[in-house]
Amino acid sequence: MSGPWAYIVIFSGVTVPEFTAIIDKHDQDILNWLTVLPHTVFIVSAMTAADLTTFLRRHVPRIERILVLDANTDRNGWLPENAWDFLSHPSPPKYK
Repeated sequence: MSGPWAYIVIFSGVTVPEFTAIIDKHDQDILNWLTVLPHTVFIVSAMTAADLTTFLRRHVPRIERILVLDANTDRNGWLPENAWDFLSHPSPPKYK
């Protein structure tokens, strides 16, 4: 493992507040997160996409479907500036 990397995680079967409450308990694995879209959380982690998928399936019990995408690719869209900054510069939060 190295990184950290930014991922776009799209999921179903659980609400965003339920999802983020669970990942907040694992701040050694999930370094930071941001949400600006329904059923989607941007995550910063040092895990690979495969390891992150396995981790989330294990720790988010009601998750039905999940898609983990590396955000370091050709991307475009209409998001708030802080979301683009989060995806472009993955890092832990400045304050805990």
